[in-house]
Amino acid sequence: MRDTISDLEERPGLGKQYSHRRGALDAIADRVTANVRSFFVCTRGDLLSGDPARILDISALQARFVDRVAVPSILASGITIWGEHLLPHVPLPPIRRFDVAKAFFSLFNQALFAVVAYPFLPGATRYAMDTLKRSIHNCYFCYHSRAEQLSEEVSFFQQSIGRAAGSPLAQLMELRTAYQPSFGFVLRCLPTLVRLHWVTAWDNHFPRDPRLARD
Repeated sequence: MRDTISDLEERPGLGKQYSHRRGALDAIADRVTANVRSFFVCTRGDLLSGDPARILDISALQARFVDRVAVPSILASGITIWGEHLLPHVPLPPIRRFDVAKAFFSLFNQALFAVVAYPFLPGATRYAMDTLKRSIHNCYFCYHSRAEQLSEEVSFFQQSIGRAAGSPLAQLMELRTAYQPSFGFVLRCLPTLVRLHWVTAWDNHFPRDPRLARD
């Protein structure tokens, strides 16, 4: 089923687009940065368990590093197109400040990998873009328990961490429309991740209900 969906994505060009030859290091990078697929497939029982290991089909060890924002943020944008409406019945534990730290640990190390591997990894800038995008989505969900268009989420955080031209947040939006490799962007993602998660951790009161949308 996973292979079939991947094929369906590629036909109209919805899958990830690569402008370089793919090698063994790219495969490792995909795994390290969780870019193997743009979707997951699980059973009814897996979904209703609320267990990240079962839902995302990862090992129990990997699941220990999944923060409590990951699954709720996926389900918040989910739509039932046929069959039972299961999403409201998935158990979602409250989000803790510790989960902001867990997300930071994971995403910062992904960005650090892109910095270190930049000379050998043609797609390092794209990996850094994906990492920063995930960080923005994760932190925004901690504030509002919902997802918005990336441009709106970026605008929200520019109010607290800076709107200057050339900042990583502004450059992320530029690179999404006019991509070009940029080691400077990859490098500046590191302090930006620190600021995003620091602000999120101390601006909000925890624990937070992941289902309670806020204005």
